[in-house]
Amino acid sequence: MKLSKRILIITLVASIVIAASVALSACGGLNNYSSNYDNAAAYTVAESGEIDGSVVVDLDIEWCNGSVIVEMSDTASTVSFHEETNGEKITEDTTMHYYHDGAKLNIRYAKSGRVTLGKLVKRLYVTIPSNLILRDVEIEAISADIIVKDLQASEVSAESVSGVVNVECTATEVDVETTSGNIFVDCKASEIDIETVSGRVALTCLNLPIDIEIDTNSGDVEICLTNARAFSVIFDTVSGSHSYSFDGMTNSKVNGNHVLSYLGGVQLNGAYCYEVDTTSGNLKVRMLTV
Repeated sequence: MKLSKRILIITLVASIVIAASVALSACGGLNNYSSNYDNAAAYTVAESGEIDGSVVVDLDIEWCNGSVIVEMSDTASTVSFHEETNGEKITEDTTMHYYHDGAKLNIRYAKSGRVTLGKLVKRLYVTIPSNLILRDVEIEAISADIIVKDLQASEVSAESVSGVVNVECTATEVDVETTSGNIFVDCKASEIDIETVSGRVALTCLNLPIDIEIDTNSGDVEICLTNARAFSVIFDTVSGSHSYSFDGMTNSKVNGNHVLSYLGGVQLNGAYCYEVDTTSGNLKVRMLTV
């Protein structure tokens, strides 16, 4: 890894840690939560809600602590959602707020502005009809775990500062970020982008994506891929080690980077090329067995 790139990573890590500290202080650390969003007066205040699935195109969730669980249902015809709370009695200010603008369903943890949470912890459950393919799904959390099960969408983005993120989906693009939370992605996608500072990354691809980019400082990375076609994994690290259990895979070093190559399978327009960057995190590549 070049010195300039190493400095860039260190600077990025420092910035993320500072941002995480600010975010955590806004959610539970000081018993206060601050979130400002547009069209606040149009939001409905309720512990549960339901929207006809035919008019939901996008889903946008912002949550503070607890957990966010999004799953598909074979029997549902509406997008339904509800919250469960503990630790503190909720008020109108700390009750879930939601707004459907005709296409996008927006769900927020509490009212827009600054609210006092005390010991409040909330879990959000969202159920989506299994035949509904959304366009854009964005989930942002601070100290909440994010669990997404069998979701279908064009773009899926899940971000949590300290929570664990577990995403199972079929999508064109998948983007997952944490600071310290572990990341588990099991998907069929064309492009996958994963970033974390210290969280562990476990990625299982049910197909071979066109592009995979994984960046971590100290978190270990494990990638499970099929042998359907040729691909290479470029591993750029300062002190991390690498290993693989993939029949036919070779190991070489190019321009200071470790290159793990599989040249079997179907050869179509050359091999796909994936990138994993770490400072001290280790890399393991495994073959997906079905």
